Amino acid sequence: YGAAGVVSAAQNVSTQKAHVVSDTTVNFTLKRGSAYCFKMTVVNGNNQTPGFTVGNGSVLKTQFVAKVGNDYYYRVYATGTPGQSTGVYTTLPGQNAVKHCKVTIG
Repeated sequence: YGAAGVVSAAQNVSTQKAHVVSDTTVNFTLKRGSAYCFKMTVVNGNNQTPGFTVGNGSVLKTQFVAKVGNDYYYRVYATGTPGQSTGVYTTLPGQNAVKHCKVTIG
């Protein structure tokens, strides 16, 4: 019979690369001395932990808060002077950093 009548079940199946989804994707202002918590969700990550960082550590200080399932919670503290701003980034192993938003000190 050959291949006639045989259906391949794996047609057009693409494996999606691991990535991080942030609950905050818009730029915002944070008052000096205040804190804000980000929820970063790892999608298709096979238990990979995202690195979390900011572009300028003198504008925002970062702190890991908790891991719940595939959700990672990170807090930033506004330590810079009003008008300063910096990006918020995550990195998965073997990938480039991804910018999620920009925070300006108010």
